[in-house]
Amino acid sequence: MIKNTTNKIRIKKGHSLSLGITLIEVIIFTVLLSLLITNMINYLYTIHLNNIKLMNEIQDAQKGFIATTAIILLAMGTLAFLLATLSAASFYADSVQAREIRIQKQLNERACQETLPLIVAKDYFFQGEIRLSEFDCVINK
Repeated sequence: MIKNTTNKIRIKKGHSLSLGITLIEVIIFTVLLSLLITNMINYLYTIHLNNIKLMNEIQDAQKGFIATTAIILLAMGTLAFLLATLSAASFYADSVQAREIRIQKQLNERACQETLPLIVAKDYFFQGEIRLSEFDCVINK
């Protein structure tokens, strides 16, 4: 029986890239969309005020303010719901991907540890380092 008291296994950590939507992207999208909607409402409101007479302008401005406020509140509520939904979906996708990466790393580490006795049994006088790229590990003796 061969004892391997001096063998060390070093698992190299891989890099994980998130493929999901980040919270920053959702916030940027929300801000840009709200700016676009606000500017469109402002533009339409200005066109509307320029095309009516002076007497109707005051009455329509009051009605337009209420309508503009209602539309902005509805748009912000929709965007807040969208932000919450997208952030939850992004968090879930990232957690699933991180779990898959952890499981794969554990499987690679186990396979690397199971390969070590075979390498030592094959070459009793093994010295140096062996890289097993398929398991992403390095074996040093």
